[in-house]
Amino acid sequence: MFNTPAWKVIQIRMYHRFFPKPVRLDALTPFPAGDLLADMFDRMKGPHPETAAHCRRVAVEAGRIAGEMALAGEMKTVVVLAALFHDIGKTSISNDILRKEGLLTGEEFEAVKMHTEKTREILRRIDWPPTLQSVPEVAGSHHERWDGSGYPRGAAGEDIPLGARVIAVADAFDALTSKRRYRTPMTSLAAGGFLAGKRGSHFDPAVIDAFLRRFSPAPCRQGITRISTCAERPRFSEGRRRCPGSESRRCR
Repeated sequence: MFNTPAWKVIQIRMYHRFFPKPVRLDALTPFPAGDLLADMFDRMKGPHPETAAHCRRVAVEAGRIAGEMALAGEMKTVVVLAALFHDIGKTSISNDILRKEGLLTGEEFEAVKMHTEKTREILRRIDWPPTLQSVPEVAGSHHERWDGSGYPRGAAGEDIPLGARVIAVADAFDALTSKRRYRTPMTSLAAGGFLAGKRGSHFDPAVIDAFLRRFSPAPCRQGITRISTCAERPRFSEGRRRCPGSESRRCR
């Protein structure tokens, strides 16, 4: 599940409660609020198992992206923790809305949007150590967009915390590739293509580029890269198309 070099600085014992496989821990200093966070996650998992499972997958994906971006160890820990609790504010939303089969009304969607502020509010109650003080802000900003069209505050560009920009991509990828009541899941390749199309609008270009690198090392049998990340017009195929403007058979 984890790439060891990217996770060697993770210090928090409670991760064993959240992930089925062990995480390498180089430091044995326990996190003061570890038991409290573990209890919070268990409470979320009880009435909201789908949300908890989604948060766990997003945390794993966000960790991968953070590792690909070579973020500092403390920042990676912030990203994973914030991702693990990014939707905890949904516990304050009616299950009738969260489990509705079909599109939400405008009023229902406004209620769902409030989960970001609720997440920030809940996580601010934790006595975070100095290196993790930014977790509430990162978790509460995961629906902000690079172009400023997101919520709850309409922040744009680098005004959005870097960790939140990472979680935004991981969150969208898991949403697209997971089965929902109102649609079937996309394949990973199709979801990657969709997210690439939002590069520079919804998502930080640097984060999208790091995310897309997960696809590029896998050439097909013809030796042509399965995924093209051309900046102007990303195209995704099973490996037979060339990048527009590329002189090589291998997509850039």
